[in-house]
Amino acid sequence: MKKWQITAIIIVFFILFVLIYFEDTNKSFFNQTQLDEVSSWEEVKEYQYENTPGLKRAEKLGLAKTFDYLTYEIPGTEKEISIDEVWYSDQQVYLFYSYDIDESMIEDMESNQERQSQTVQFAPTISESNDVINHGIYTGNWPNDTGVIYDGKLYQRLIFSPFFDNSVEHHLVERIPEFVLKNFRIHIEGETRGIGDITYSY
Repeated sequence: MKKWQITAIIIVFFILFVLIYFEDTNKSFFNQTQLDEVSSWEEVKEYQYENTPGLKRAEKLGLAKTFDYLTYEIPGTEKEISIDEVWYSDQQVYLFYSYDIDESMIEDMESNQERQSQTVQFAPTISESNDVINHGIYTGNWPNDTGVIYDGKLYQRLIFSPFFDNSVEHHLVERIPEFVLKNFRIHIEGETRGIGDITYSY
């Protein structure tokens, strides 16, 4: 066998090795799910503060509102979902929520079967107002497959933009008498389950 043929074979094997290595690495990286189980409520708050800059200060100033009554049954399950806290700022609106989670759901998320499907969706608006603009919801630096588990609940967060008054040249709506999360739903245990409209005062 000629020298150039040996060199070509070595190069081909090297390329195959690199491709296989990076494919396995990418699969391993993208299949990772970060669910941190903690043993105290203080650790839940630390997780929220770490992933939401300014939240701790907003709470001290009374700019964030907590709720202990916005808990709803998830249809077709024995689980509940709660709206725990909302922080409305002139930059973003942070909505913190939690829902019951069991070992099988954790295993599904960690095995990538339900990684992106256990999601919450809704259309944020203001009660009795047709002139506001909102640009939808997103996860930011807290993806759907991450969160903190405490006392059988998974704590997560969603973000949506503040409201702008379309009738006065996109003026920021600073005072929100009442929020409406229209068509609130969660995809859980393989199905999308509707909660309905959730209304609360801020």
